[in-house]
Amino acid sequence: MSTRNPRQTTIGDWTGKHFFAATELAKLPGMPQTAAEIEKLAQQQGWRVRPYAGTPEYYFGDFPRATKEYFLTRQAANQPEVTA
Repeated sequence: MSTRNPRQTTIGDWTGKHFFAATELAKLPGMPQTAAEIEKLAQQQGWRVRPYAGTPEYYFGDFPRATKEYFLTRQAANQPEVTA
């Protein structure tokens, strides 16, 4: 039986979420300042959305480039150093 979180995926040693609530995204690089503004932007731009525990969550692939780069850079910084 798997104990993996269904909100996450694992690719090699990288584990990351695919969907985020607007409250998690507010004030990040490339994002508006409030959850309401993010929800409006997501609707205007047609971001993929799914309900999770009564809260809409938005797909990482639809985020602005600056937001994606923020997450990927942050994730890379948390990876263990690879030695040959």
